[in-house]
Amino acid sequence: MIKVVAKMTLSPEALESAMPILEELIAATVLEDGCVNYNFCQHTESADTFAIIETWETQESLDVHGKSEHFGRLVPQLAGLATGDIEISAYTVQI
Repeated sequence: MIKVVAKMTLSPEALESAMPILEELIAATVLEDGCVNYNFCQHTESADTFAIIETWETQESLDVHGKSEHFGRLVPQLAGLATGDIEISAYTVQI
């Protein structure tokens, strides 16, 4: 399994604009083959720090997600609202 953490900073105004984008992204992504979960989370101590935390069955399923229509359309919109770059880290589950 692959875990992905996509960390971003959003102002309150940007968060309001981002929510419909995130709702569409999540709704489409959870229907993809190999998506175990896909959640949008707020940091417990930093109100403007958020992360999309994903679990994928295989690297191949994650690769297909990265080429999906909704990913290609929605993620750039989300990135445009973020303060700074979206930091993406991927991990292979060991246990």
